[in-house]
Amino acid sequence: EIRFDRYARWVLILLDWCMPGMTGVDLVRSLRAQPDGGRPIILISTIEIDAAEISHAVAAGIDDYLMKPFDRETLAAKLAELRPHRVPPLASAAI
Repeated sequence: EIRFDRYARWVLILLDWCMPGMTGVDLVRSLRAQPDGGRPIILISTIEIDAAEISHAVAAGIDDYLMKPFDRETLAAKLAELRPHRVPPLASAAI
């Protein structure tokens, strides 16, 4: 079991699909199962192009994904797309 203190205060989690010890999808599933976990935006970076695998990740709780390699502009565009619907502006978010 993974436990993250103050997880409910997180605004954004960006992680990789392939990580040592567990996949990014497994970590997302664990994060979303946390009590009082809030609902931060979770993006996963990947080289995965299989639609079934992406659907599996969405079912686990990702909000979206970024194809690797990506640059700052791509990340900013993705966040602009997601953030207005999910979290307050960073300037007023609890830190």
